[in-house]
Amino acid sequence: MKNKKKGMSITGKQRAAGWIYLAPATILIFIMSFWPIIQAVITSFKTGSSANMQWANPEIYRKHILIFNYRSANHACTGNFTGTVT
Repeated sequence: MKNKKKGMSITGKQRAAGWIYLAPATILIFIMSFWPIIQAVITSFKTGSSANMQWANPEIYRKHILIFNYRSANHACTGNFTGTVT
């Protein structure tokens, strides 16, 4: 009977080492890419200067979402959009 070696093979160790080296860089790239976007979205819900930020009224965003419906999107795509909202 052959003695089986315990542990991972050399190929398995190389793959594991590759993922270990790749993981920190991937996490940093993800954070550096998406954190500014998240901060910008949070800041868009606030008003005032940087020292005195207050949460804005969410009613403004609700109106903008309701205004953008199929009809206004269709006018914008066909070039018939006059800039007025009814």
